[in-house]
Amino acid sequence: MLTSKLSSDVTLRVGKDGKTVRAHRYVLISRSHVFEEMLSGPLTEKDNIKISDVEANVFSEMLTFLYTDCVTVTHENVNGLLFLAKKYAVRGLEKLCLIFLETNLNAENACMILEQAHRFDEKWLYDKAYKLVLQKGNKCCASESFKCLSRDCFENVIRSDDLIILPQNAFEAAIGWAEAQCRREGTEITPANLRSILGDTVYRIPFTSMSEKFYVNNVVPKGILTDAEHLNLMSWFLCPERDSSPFIRGKDFVLHDGHKRLIGAPAAQTSVYRRVDFMCSHCVTLRSVCLYGQQGGGGDVSCKIGGSFVFDTFFRKSVPLRRSDEMLGEFCIKRYHLDTPVNVRGNDWYYIEVEMKRCCPNFVGDRQRKTVKV
Repeated sequence: MLTSKLSSDVTLRVGKDGKTVRAHRYVLISRSHVFEEMLSGPLTEKDNIKISDVEANVFSEMLTFLYTDCVTVTHENVNGLLFLAKKYAVRGLEKLCLIFLETNLNAENACMILEQAHRFDEKWLYDKAYKLVLQKGNKCCASESFKCLSRDCFENVIRSDDLIILPQNAFEAAIGWAEAQCRREGTEITPANLRSILGDTVYRIPFTSMSEKFYVNNVVPKGILTDAEHLNLMSWFLCPERDSSPFIRGKDFVLHDGHKRLIGAPAAQTSVYRRVDFMCSHCVTLRSVCLYGQQGGGGDVSCKIGGSFVFDTFFRKSVPLRRSDEMLGEFCIKRYHLDTPVNVRGNDWYYIEVEMKRCCPNFVGDRQRKTVKV
C-alpha cells in the first residue's frame, strides 16, 4: 500500500518545493496521535497538507516506518527523522534515532549530537556527548559542527574547567564560533561584533597558558580585547605571580616531599636522570614541569613523556621545555613550560623522564616516598 498508493486518501505537500506525497489516513492516525488531531479531530486539515520544515526524502523515510515499523537511519537523515519523530510523537522512531546517535557518537560528530540532545531535551544523551567534547576538546572544537552550536552549548563547553584543549585551539574555536554567529545574525564580522557576541566568555579562553609568540601574532591582531585587557595579560606574561583576573588560570597540582642540599656532588657527574610514574583519576592537561633549581642558574634540561594504554599500545616522545623565571618556594624550584601541552587520560599510567645536563641540582628529595595519593 505504501509503494502502490492503492486507495490513498491523503495528499501532503512536503519540503520547500512542495513535493506531492500520497498516504493513507487510517495508517497515519493509527500511528500518531498528532496526525489523528490533524486528520480527524476538531482541527482537521483539508487535502494538500503542507509540511515545509523537512525534506521529502526524510519524510518518506518516516512514512516507511509508520507503514512497516522499519527504517534506514543514516548520518544524513537522523536529525531530520528525530525532528519528525518528536513533532509527530512517533516514539518508536524517536527511540531508534536516539540509539543511532548514541552508538555512533565520536569526536567528529559529538558537537552535532550535543546540539541535538540540547534541542530535544535529551539529558542523558547530552551528558554523554558533553563528556566526550570535554575529553576530546582539540578535535571536537575544530569540527564544523562546533560552529553550529547554540550559545548555551558553546558557553557550557568553553566555560568548563574540565575542557581538555590546547589554548591556541580554544581561542581559534571561540573566534570561529563567533564569526559563524555573526553570519547567523546577519551582522558584519568585526572585532567589536565578535567581542559583543563572546561577551564575558572571552575570560574563559586560556590566554595565560598560551605562548607569548602565539598571543602577539594571533590574539592581538583580532582586536577582541581592550587595551586594558592586553596590558593585564602582558603584565602577567612578564610577572606570572601577578593576579590575572578576570582571565582564568589553570589549576596547579604540585607533588613534592622534603628537601635537602646536595653536599659534595661528584665533579665528574655531567647528567642527572629522574623519572616519575603517575596516574590521574580524571583527564587533565599537563602544561608544565617543576624541577629543583640548579647551581649557577642551571644547565640544559630535556624531558620525555610516555605512557602505556589499553590494547598494549605505547607512546614516548620528547617534549620541548621553556624555563620561566618563576620561583616556587625557598628551594629554587623552577617551572618549565611545555611548548605543546600533553593531554593525560584518566586511569592510565604515564611517566615523566627528565635529564639535567652539565650541572648537578642544588637540591634533592629527602625521604623519598614510594607512592603519593592526592
